[in-house]
Amino acid sequence: GKNIHTNHLSEKLRPKCFGPFKIIDTIRTINFKLKLSNSWKWIYNIFYASQLTPYKANKVYGPNYPKLAPDLSKEQEEFKVKAIVGA
Repeated sequence: GKNIHTNHLSEKLRPKCFGPFKIIDTIRTINFKLKLSNSWKWIYNIFYASQLTPYKANKVYGPNYPKLAPDLSKEQEEFKVKAIVGA
Protein backbone atom coordinates (compact mmCIF):
# COMPACT_ATOMS: atom_id res chain seq x y z
CA GLY A 1 0.00 0.00 0.00
CA LYS A 2 1.06 3.59 -0.64
CA ASN A 3 0.41 6.86 1.21
CA ILE A 4 0.82 5.31 4.65
CA HIS A 5 2.31 7.87 7.01
CA THR A 6 4.86 6.62 9.53
CA ASN A 7 7.01 8.17 12.25
CA HIS A 8 10.26 8.13 10.25
CA LEU A 9 12.48 11.16 10.83
CA SER A 10 12.99 11.73 7.12
CA GLU A 11 10.10 11.62 4.66
CA LYS A 12 12.59 11.04 1.85
CA LEU A 13 14.17 7.97 3.46
CA ARG A 14 11.03 6.22 4.70
CA PRO A 15 9.81 3.12 2.83
CA LYS A 16 7.63 4.03 -0.16
CA CYS A 17 5.63 0.80 -0.10
CA PHE A 18 4.75 -1.77 2.55
CA GLY A 19 3.79 -5.41 2.37
CA PRO A 20 3.19 -7.90 0.93
CA PHE A 21 -0.32 -8.34 2.28
CA LYS A 22 -2.83 -11.06 1.44
CA ILE A 23 -6.02 -9.97 -0.35
CA ILE A 24 -8.96 -11.51 1.53
CA ASP A 25 -11.86 -9.91 -0.39
CA THR A 26 -12.65 -7.89 -3.54
CA ILE A 27 -15.26 -5.16 -3.27
CA ARG A 28 -16.81 -3.98 -6.58
CA THR A 29 -13.61 -4.86 -8.53
CA ILE A 30 -11.89 -1.59 -7.54
CA ASN A 31 -11.43 -2.05 -3.78
CA PHE A 32 -9.53 -4.76 -1.97
CA LYS A 33 -9.72 -5.85 1.64
CA LEU A 34 -6.28 -6.82 2.95
CA LYS A 35 -5.24 -9.02 5.84
CA LEU A 36 -3.10 -6.70 7.97
CA SER A 37 -1.04 -7.75 10.97
CA ASN A 38 -2.07 -6.71 14.49
CA SER A 39 0.53 -3.92 14.50
CA TRP A 40 -1.42 -2.26 11.64
CA LYS A 41 -4.78 -2.09 13.49
CA TRP A 42 -4.83 1.71 13.21
CA ILE A 43 -5.13 1.48 9.39
CA TYR A 44 -8.45 0.79 7.67
CA ASN A 45 -7.93 -2.48 5.76
CA ILE A 46 -9.82 -1.62 2.52
CA PHE A 47 -7.72 -0.02 -0.22
CA TYR A 48 -8.56 1.40 -3.65
CA ALA A 49 -6.89 -0.58 -6.47
CA SER A 50 -4.64 2.31 -7.60
CA GLN A 51 -3.07 2.41 -4.12
CA LEU A 52 -1.82 -1.18 -4.43
CA THR A 53 1.02 -2.65 -6.46
CA PRO A 54 1.75 -6.33 -7.07
CA TYR A 55 4.56 -7.90 -5.04
CA LYS A 56 7.57 -8.70 -7.22
CA ALA A 57 10.80 -9.97 -5.66
CA ASN A 58 13.81 -10.35 -7.93
CA LYS A 59 17.54 -11.11 -7.72
CA VAL A 60 18.62 -7.47 -8.03
CA TYR A 61 16.40 -5.89 -5.37
CA GLY A 62 15.39 -8.96 -3.37
CA PRO A 63 12.41 -8.89 -1.06
CA ASN A 64 10.45 -5.65 -0.66
CA TYR A 65 10.93 -5.23 3.08
CA PRO A 66 13.68 -3.56 5.12
CA LYS A 67 16.61 -5.81 5.95
CA LEU A 68 19.72 -5.24 8.04
CA ALA A 69 22.79 -4.21 6.07
CA PRO A 70 25.67 -6.71 6.05
CA ASP A 71 28.69 -6.00 8.26
CA LEU A 72 31.31 -5.03 5.67
CA SER A 73 34.00 -4.27 8.26
CA LYS A 74 34.93 -7.96 8.46
CA GLU A 75 35.61 -8.13 4.71
CA GLN A 76 37.82 -5.03 4.42
CA GLU A 77 41.18 -4.18 5.93
CA GLU A 78 41.10 -1.30 8.44
CA PHE A 79 43.19 1.81 7.80
CA LYS A 80 43.73 5.23 9.37
CA VAL A 81 42.97 8.45 7.49
CA LYS A 82 46.01 10.75 7.33
CA ALA A 83 44.20 13.89 6.19
CA ILE A 84 40.90 15.11 4.78
CA VAL A 85 41.49 17.14 1.61
CA GLY A 86 39.24 20.13 0.89
CA ALA A 87 37.60 20.27 4.29
